[in-house]
Amino acid sequence: MTGKSGQSITEHRSIPDVLGGSGKSVWLLRASDAGIRKYSYAVNTTWKAAPRAIVRAGELDDSSVIGDAPNAKYYPAPASGTSCSRMSTAVYPNWKGNRESTNPRPRVLPGGLKWVTLSCFFAILGTSIAYAKVLSSPEQIESLTGSSIVAYSSPTGLIASTGNLYWTSKIYNEFGPDISVVWRAGKNNIPGNEVALYTENGDDRYFGDIVYANPGAFYGYFVATYQTAGVLSSQIKRVPLTGGPAVVIANCPAPIARDLVTDGTRLFWVDSGGIRSVPLGGGPITTLRGEGSFITHIRLDSSYIYFSEEFLILRMPKSGGLERVVISTSGIVTALHVDGSIGQVFWGEQGGGVFSTASNQVQGPRLTFQTPSAGRTVTSVGWDGSRVLWSDCLQPGNTNGTIKEREGGITRVVASGQVGVGHLQWDAASIYWGDLSYLRKYVH
Repeated sequence: MTGKSGQSITEHRSIPDVLGGSGKSVWLLRASDAGIRKYSYAVNTTWKAAPRAIVRAGELDDSSVIGDAPNAKYYPAPASGTSCSRMSTAVYPNWKGNRESTNPRPRVLPGGLKWVTLSCFFAILGTSIAYAKVLSSPEQIESLTGSSIVAYSSPTGLIASTGNLYWTSKIYNEFGPDISVVWRAGKNNIPGNEVALYTENGDDRYFGDIVYANPGAFYGYFVATYQTAGVLSSQIKRVPLTGGPAVVIANCPAPIARDLVTDGTRLFWVDSGGIRSVPLGGGPITTLRGEGSFITHIRLDSSYIYFSEEFLILRMPKSGGLERVVISTSGIVTALHVDGSIGQVFWGEQGGGVFSTASNQVQGPRLTFQTPSAGRTVTSVGWDGSRVLWSDCLQPGNTNGTIKEREGGITRVVASGQVGVGHLQWDAASIYWGDLSYLRKYVH
């Protein structure tokens, strides 16, 4: 068997067969008529019994086995620490983050486009989940169960409407061009029934944040980033939410566009050159703030843009102008949410803390929902009208992720043990999020 990069790989029937020393990586593959299902793990010679560190391997043959999948074939990775699909990391540097895999099950895209689905999981043995303590006393933490898979796809951007979910993903294909996709699915979707609204082929591109708006018809707006001759560039594109060709709304003045948001009239984003804005229909790009290298997130309410800059949260009018510090933080801000209806800014930090403060005060009192916990980073935060929601992961590697909610002084763990959790969305009934391989939801 030969991979996309031309290397020859040898089949084995068990994990110990491919182990010659500690720190090696293993590919777990199973061929099928529609494609190849693939997982990757770092393993060592002490794991010959394939304990729980080799998780979900049973999914390779649709069994419930944890460990060696009875019908799987195993292939040694070409080098220790190499990801299973050799994803052209020279083409995609660190801006890809930790989302290096999607779609553990093969499918056929609309229009007859056939592709091979590749999925990577990284499990770290011996690392336990650390639940952070919360401020109030006495404190109660409950664990909930019952999250479900909405789609076999790892979101790189996610937005919820009243009845649907829209997201972007990248399908890494070892044996052909990678595929960037804009998806749509109902909130009660049965995995496999999601619809691809728009696709592009190529190892040199990546779809990111997505929002939707209705300037006369419903459209999805998303970030597309490209690499040409080693140079990165970003565009804001628009696609009908019923599917169809994409239209370029803006060519971003600087890479890499991120944190795309909208107020229903204009689009806002941040790139390395600053905070930008453009009308939904396209037109001149307005630079609202001329430096963006240290900005981690932006959010909106009816009047202001809120943005985090490492240890500060600031705001300025949506048309630009005078900046004002809302609050200084104890850790680098890694997640941000603003709810104008209650006048609160919620944020999460590198270090695991989750907080809120009034949006119209300077250095006002803060509420603590989760105290800092060494080694954890908050990846998303939100407010659904009655609960504070957040996701956090153990660093490095975005492992041992948890989804939590806090209501009435009680913190509940909605899900735990997942890799790369983030992109929280919600409604009154459910929470939606992505991890390294799935789009998931939890119903309250």
